[in-house]
Amino acid sequence: MHDFWRYGGCVGVKRAAGGMSMRLGVVRFAFLLAGSGACAGAGVGGSESSLVVPNDNRVAAGALRGETLSLRLVARRAEWRPAADSGPGIPVAAFAVEGEAARIPGPLLRVTLGTRVRLAVRNELADTIVFCPMWRLACVPAEASRIAPGASIIREFVASRWGATMYRANFAHEDSSNHQLDSRQLVGALVVDSVGQSPIDRVLVINSWVAPGDTNRFVQTINGKMWPHTERFGVNVGDSLRWRLLNADLTEHPMHLHGFYFRVDSRGDVSGDTLFAASARPLAVTENLRARGVATITWAPSRGGRWLFHCHKTAHMSGQQHAYLAGRSEPDTTMHMDGADHMAKDMGGLVMGIDVTGDARADLPDAALERQPAQRFRLMISERDHYYRGKENALFYELDNTSSAASRPSPIPGPLLTLTRGEPVEIAVVNRIKSPSSVHWHGIELESFYDGVAGWSGVKGSITPMIAPTDSFVARFTPLRSGTFMYHSHVKEQSQLTRGLYAPIVVLEPGQRFDPARDHVLLFSQEGPDELAQNVVNGKLPASPLVLAAGVPNRLRLINITAQDEVAGELTGPAGQVQWRVVAKDGADSPASVAVSAPARFHSGPGEIVDVELSVPRGRYSFKIVSYNNFEIPVIAR
Repeated sequence: MHDFWRYGGCVGVKRAAGGMSMRLGVVRFAFLLAGSGACAGAGVGGSESSLVVPNDNRVAAGALRGETLSLRLVARRAEWRPAADSGPGIPVAAFAVEGEAARIPGPLLRVTLGTRVRLAVRNELADTIVFCPMWRLACVPAEASRIAPGASIIREFVASRWGATMYRANFAHEDSSNHQLDSRQLVGALVVDSVGQSPIDRVLVINSWVAPGDTNRFVQTINGKMWPHTERFGVNVGDSLRWRLLNADLTEHPMHLHGFYFRVDSRGDVSGDTLFAASARPLAVTENLRARGVATITWAPSRGGRWLFHCHKTAHMSGQQHAYLAGRSEPDTTMHMDGADHMAKDMGGLVMGIDVTGDARADLPDAALERQPAQRFRLMISERDHYYRGKENALFYELDNTSSAASRPSPIPGPLLTLTRGEPVEIAVVNRIKSPSSVHWHGIELESFYDGVAGWSGVKGSITPMIAPTDSFVARFTPLRSGTFMYHSHVKEQSQLTRGLYAPIVVLEPGQRFDPARDHVLLFSQEGPDELAQNVVNGKLPASPLVLAAGVPNRLRLINITAQDEVAGELTGPAGQVQWRVVAKDGADSPASVAVSAPARFHSGPGEIVDVELSVPRGRYSFKIVSYNNFEIPVIAR
């Protein structure tokens, strides 16, 4: 349920300061440090070195003759520059087409169903590698798959399964003499199309590198580059975009799209990609890609402006990755007041920018609706000293037209905003803390300028500013759909989210009223910025009892805004497993074929929201939560 390793400094294993490390998981990977070549920026010497070419997966490799695709691959040592082409390099093992430069991700294999694929794989590395079986999650080190240094093997298979998967290789560690290289870059995409299908989509592969001997230093990329050097998508309003997402990493990545919903067409992992029936394809704004997972998403931008697509784990989109790449592991505590500096230096890793050209208000409410009186809020960003274990300050939201959160025992999470579909909203955000901030309205369809990514959101000549201390910013939008959403900081996320800058939003249908006896928000978050801080529910642990109305439908709105962690849960009662219906995802209603009675279990990544509906008789129940730390929410139906 967690990330599967910690990260730290350049020499030895140490705890990263400021909570920048990923959270401890149930599996630990150890790497041995072997010489100064393990540090990024050291370069790769010798005649065997070459530069990696980032692979945008636009051009398929190999030669097709008849119904057979032939490709000669080489595994070789190369220098990878995940940031600027002139920036720091790290030595890696990567695949190349024979006679060409190494690529990360590896050369794209793209064929139609029924094609026979013939791969010749040669090993130029100093270690034996294992070429993994196709469509297998486990990489079984069978003797026939081992490739000794200087040796080659031939693999033939028929592309008999539709969808996306990966070919990959691992080091055979038992006889490895070259541990300073990380084998996770020995991976490429294999996409199998239906016969007659035009490959109009883009293939986006997530890769990672972890410093050998120093599991606290890491770099993560999309198609071989990290932000701000990832590809920028330039598209038009109305374009139909289909992305195949492949996670070559060993941890989950909840990928979040700002401003729009996408449709999830398929989902799976390297063992198989499942295409959903047209009536069963859900809408979402966050898709949690499992380790070695794949998914196909389709969407069409309906408003102009600049938007982001990124992993919602804060360490995976942090500018600290630039320091890790340069061989440093200390946290960057600089508070950039300028939005452009924030985007260039505070963000890194798994982030892509999208620039949409066209009418900025194509699907927003018409002028007559916009002339309705707006529901107005004044939202304060406040601070309480020494809140977490008497040391770290808390940051929190409060409304100035209610009793002050500063006087409450726990001001976190911030106040629930209850809005109405189709009614305009105007929120004046006032910054009363010592550092700049911003507010992202997660899942809300709105104009880019109000999306809340300082230094990025908006259009040329009108870019969203940072909200400086003592300054304010007015966000305006009209909710287009009812459902569950949230608002949270989008500046220095690792620090500001873990300190408390997050809160729920519930959008109701016109004429509907929020009934807390039947409508329950459960918001999971990290309690403070400490690396070992626990995850809590609604700001508390032990959890307060959840009181349900017995015998009638209750709605649970499950929000994951933890910094790094998956959250899973199971609800049981006196008769065993409880049943519920998943009625919405990220604020969008579930397809009828999905919103059916099923065992009461869920699993979510940071940035995901799930709404469920259940009706239970009187009695006591237990909602067991599994995450970085495990806990129980007592449930009473009466």
